Amino acid sequence: ENSKVGWLLSSKAIVQLIANPFISPLAGRFGYQCLLFAGTTIILVSTLVFAFSVYYIPLFIARSVQGLGSAALAIGGMSIVAERYPDDKQRSKAMGVAMGGSATGILVGYPFGGFMYTFVGKVAPFCIIAVFIALDLVMFPYKTIIIAFFNLQREKKTTSLLKLLQDPYILVISGSIMLTSMAMAVIEPTVPLWIMQTMNAEKWQIGLVFLPDSIGYLIGTNFFGVTARNIGRWITTIVCMVMISLCLICVSLNYNILWLGWLYIPTAVLIILLIGATDAALMPMLALLVDTRHDAFYGSVYAIAQLSVCLAYSVGPSVAGQLVKIVGFPWLIRGLGIISILYTPLCILLRKVPIPSE
Repeated sequence: ENSKVGWLLSSKAIVQLIANPFISPLAGRFGYQCLLFAGTTIILVSTLVFAFSVYYIPLFIARSVQGLGSAALAIGGMSIVAERYPDDKQRSKAMGVAMGGSATGILVGYPFGGFMYTFVGKVAPFCIIAVFIALDLVMFPYKTIIIAFFNLQREKKTTSLLKLLQDPYILVISGSIMLTSMAMAVIEPTVPLWIMQTMNAEKWQIGLVFLPDSIGYLIGTNFFGVTARNIGRWITTIVCMVMISLCLICVSLNYNILWLGWLYIPTAVLIILLIGATDAALMPMLALLVDTRHDAFYGSVYAIAQLSVCLAYSVGPSVAGQLVKIVGFPWLIRGLGIISILYTPLCILLRKVPIPSE
């Protein structure tokens, strides 16, 4: 069961991983708003399939299609924010709010889904979500989207993914994003099933397990963007990664009902808060690197950022579901913490990024 749930969760990230390099050029051709519209439409279709599917294969397909929509939404959304806020300080604030939006969705989604599934059924929560997505589509600026889609001169000067991947600073940031995201990606598929098997928890209670995590990410993204810029984004990244690693090791020390209440929940909140702080520090820095070292086109660099997240969420759940049966949950978490600590010295390279001469 760990394995099947792991593959179901990771299928979205795998599709998103494959789709990212192809979606990035479309941003230059049709514009970021077209990507947002297409991504939202795909998510609507995926949600409706989730609502009325009763077997594993249709659910797997819906989850995979969701990855395609998420790729378009993530790249288009972050690129719009980076383009609309050229000032680094304002951009840091705006990106924190934008990333906080995903945390708000998780904050509401986990308990809402768990409660509705238990007391109403599977169809109702997805239908309610589909209504909200449809309302979102109604509010899109269709005139702007149509003009961008048919304007053949719209295509921007872009920097290819391959060229950006040769930038060592972008690679270091991408590695940091991947490792911090993997902390949640490993915990996400294993903890709910482990709690159900060992603590006899109800399904609706499982949704509440991730509620503190969402609050932590919301705080991290909204309040640490400008702070990280002021004290140094490289310092923020190193401190957060080390603390995440130590928290992971603490989570692995013991596990029982007291572990859930007194260790896991506060530690998980701190982990996700630190992940949010890391994202708030590094996402604006990617845009700054593109502004100063490459062409000011953000689709490619945020495609790379999403590739890092997708690697974490594709490798994390699928491999974690297998490894937890071999090494056990505690050593799985400890291993990830040790790897993250060993990676942190590379972040010193971000202390001062040289700007190439014109």
